[in-house]
Amino acid sequence: MAAMILLVSGGSLLTGCGMPAAKCGPGNCLGCCDAQGLCAPGVSTQACGTNGAACVACTASQVCTFSACGMASSGGGTASTGGGTASTGGGTASTGGGTASTGGGTASTGGGTASTGGGTASTGGGTASTGGGTASTGGGTASTGGGTASTGGGTASTGGGTSGSIAEIEPNDTKNQADSNGLVITGAAVVTGTLGNAEADIFKLTVTTTAVLRLELTGAGSTLTSTKLALLDSGGVEISNESTTPQTLLKWVTAGTYYVDVVRTATASAGTPYVLTFSFPTGRGTESEPNNTSVNGNLLQGPDSYISGISVTADGGIDTDVFEFTVSQVSRVQAEIIERSATSTTCESNGIDSYLKLTGSAGLQIVADDDSGRGYCSRLSASNLSPGTYFMQVGPSPTLSGAATTVDYTLVLRISQ
Repeated sequence: MAAMILLVSGGSLLTGCGMPAAKCGPGNCLGCCDAQGLCAPGVSTQACGTNGAACVACTASQVCTFSACGMASSGGGTASTGGGTASTGGGTASTGGGTASTGGGTASTGGGTASTGGGTASTGGGTASTGGGTASTGGGTASTGGGTASTGGGTASTGGGTSGSIAEIEPNDTKNQADSNGLVITGAAVVTGTLGNAEADIFKLTVTTTAVLRLELTGAGSTLTSTKLALLDSGGVEISNESTTPQTLLKWVTAGTYYVDVVRTATASAGTPYVLTFSFPTGRGTESEPNNTSVNGNLLQGPDSYISGISVTADGGIDTDVFEFTVSQVSRVQAEIIERSATSTTCESNGIDSYLKLTGSAGLQIVADDDSGRGYCSRLSASNLSPGTYFMQVGPSPTLSGAATTVDYTLVLRISQ
């Protein structure tokens, strides 16, 4: 499903008067710069790259993994991540993959021989019924992660993976295990994993520059329940979390090391597959006043951007900031207010009391929200929007009317099909 993400905060300014945005480059883009000079996530085969370099189109035999083009013949991952090729049986001998002659590893590493459920190359690392183990131990059947050589050792939902995704590496239940298992996220990435009963999967993330980080946790083929998505600092202390489904966490980060924790918060069925997406939207600067009506509203340019602003109330009046955007096909729109910067007042402190309203070109309200985000920050969504022009209004909460209040914010707008 294609997606565009629009955010608003610190970088160059793009106004309704047509002032150009800052040129895409290493200083403002964690993905890659496309032909139009815009920052792309850098994880697709048509636009692959990182750290503000020019986007590269991978060849037909390659995929974009960790923002770099590589061979796609590994069947859902490399030998080190448990994908492997037909010749390696879905991994190396030490990780339970083995070669065709060893049936997908040894019994102690989850592969075994034909008699113990490993099988030969012709049976894809096991028989149809056992697949080289059970789903919970990483084997599964052809449909759940055992598979044949042609399916790469499984499907995306069960840890086999698809082109461009990265499989989790166990053990990763603790910060120390995440430090030692070798998997480090360094840019935009899609990670697949399986969450056991009362389990936590922790991933290490390194960031090279101040940016807005978007984390998304979704089920793979099923709906996730009783889960929490959390961002931790370098010491493993929680910074922010999200437990509302679907789980999306937007947060400013500075250069350094972080950890992302996917947690099962209550007893639930074991072996639940999930997809964890890391992305870094592009900053489009700050608002340009006056922008309090649809006539002078600031234009937001996608496909993946954010913008910051200040809205105030004084003497009973409210300063509303208006941002214009277009939808080219039937789409879903998600908007959220987060902190203005990495060092400003946080939503969790209840120091940002915002209000969001989405209207159509005729000015009629479609949906509005006061406090559905973190703390008193706003979050809204609308589905099945027809192609056309829309306006997002940002202002202080109506509950602050009459009080002299300043709301410093960053607006994040996502458009998806």
